[in-house]
This record gives sequence, structure tokens and C-alpha cells, in this order.
Amino acid sequence: MRTWLLAVSLMAILLSGCASQGKHTVVSLAKYKSVCFAPTDPFDQAYIPPVAASLKKFGFDVSPVELDPDTLICMVSREENGVFDFTFHISLWAKRKKVLEVEARDSEFGSRGSAQEANDALLREVLADFERKLEKARNPGTSPDKS
Repeated sequence: MRTWLLAVSLMAILLSGCASQGKHTVVSLAKYKSVCFAPTDPFDQAYIPPVAASLKKFGFDVSPVELDPDTLICMVSREENGVFDFTFHISLWAKRKKVLEVEARDSEFGSRGSAQEANDALLREVLADFERKLEKARNPGTSPDKS
């Protein structure tokens, strides 16, 4: 009986500690000025310009190389698990720590028309989510949480 109570108490403590971290915790990116892109798969390089445009929209200088230790690294990738099964990932890293991440997956499996239409729609979706998160991270405390 004591072992069971101890196990339940320990689990409650661990879960409450994890809950305080929160999945939607916004890391402030206000101090960062520049971003460069990590080496990107040749097939994914077509997605760098729209991501760079989003970053510039929020005041980042996009550089081809890491300018200083406070330069964020942006990683962009697209996975294709079938003709209509796409997943886009965009993440920002500061000193090997992920500070922002978005992902969008096409769960409509072909109902968006052609594969190119599905790809374009998913890219718009992930960029919209990326910009929402950038807005919160660049201006913490001023944007309402709409996660």
C-alpha cells in the first residue's frame, strides 16, 4: 500500500512539473537580429525564399552565414510519404536549442486537387502558422494567445 501511494505521489509531482513547462510556451526572440539557414536538401531549397520573406517581415536580417553567436539557425524541410501525404517543418534554433517550431501535415489525402495544389496549400498553411508564432515570439506579452 505504501509503495502504491509513493508511486502515485511521485507521478503527481512529475506531471505537475511537466505541466508548468507548457507546450505553448513562447520563447522571446526579441533580442535576435539575424537568421541564417542550415544546409537544406536540394529539393527543399525552393521553400527557403518564402520562409526568408516571413522572417524579414518580422525584422530579421537573413544572412547566408552565421554572423555572430546570436544568429538564429532556420531549418526547413518537407517530407513526402506518398503522392498526397506531405509534411512541412520549419524550426528556429539558438545555440543548438530549438526555440520555435511549426509543422503542417496534409491530412486531406488528395482532396485538394493535384499534388502541386496540395503542396502549395500546405506551404501556405505552415507559413501562416510560422508567422503567428513569430508575431508572439517577437512581441511577447503583446499578442493574444491563439495557439
